[in-house]
Amino acid sequence: MYGRRGLILGWLILAFVPWAGAYEDSRISQAAADKMERVLNDVLKRRQQGKELPKTVVFTERELNSYLYYKAGSQLPPNLKNIDIGLQENSVVAQADVDLSDVKSQNSEIPDFLKRPIPIYLTGRLTTQKGWGYFQPESIRVGFLPIPVSALDAIVQYLTERQSGKAHSLKDWFALPYGIKEVRINKERLILVP
Repeated sequence: MYGRRGLILGWLILAFVPWAGAYEDSRISQAAADKMERVLNDVLKRRQQGKELPKTVVFTERELNSYLYYKAGSQLPPNLKNIDIGLQENSVVAQADVDLSDVKSQNSEIPDFLKRPIPIYLTGRLTTQKGWGYFQPESIRVGFLPIPVSALDAIVQYLTERQSGKAHSLKDWFALPYGIKEVRINKERLILVP
């Protein structure tokens, strides 16, 4: 009886392991990150040389996540890890781990229970115009706990002031990178207008 259960368990494990690896490999790839970087650099180079730009540039959700994982490290806040972006019709679903272990306030350190990566889940809409963007959060969870947008805004202001000396708010407009003029979001597609 024990041998039979062990054999069945072994088959289940063998059947599951290749599938799990294939899922992870299909979510991001170095080739997808390289493609996105190549296209972005080509658009930037064309702009600098005064050449004609494409009307739109389309990236898949996979290319975006691959780029964030492999290429965008220095462009992202150091406290954000394991970023994953989902693109839905006119909205963004994002999750990331926020690591506050190296953030210190002027008078005290972050409490010990916050010194481990904290999963954050965020949904919202991105509005862009004339090279500027604004992200309007719609729902936020820290782990399983929903929190008000105002609480996240206070955290963002706190962290940015400690890191750069100037507080930034979720309500702030930001410059789009690579000279992008507009961003549109469709299901699993990011459409950029250079």
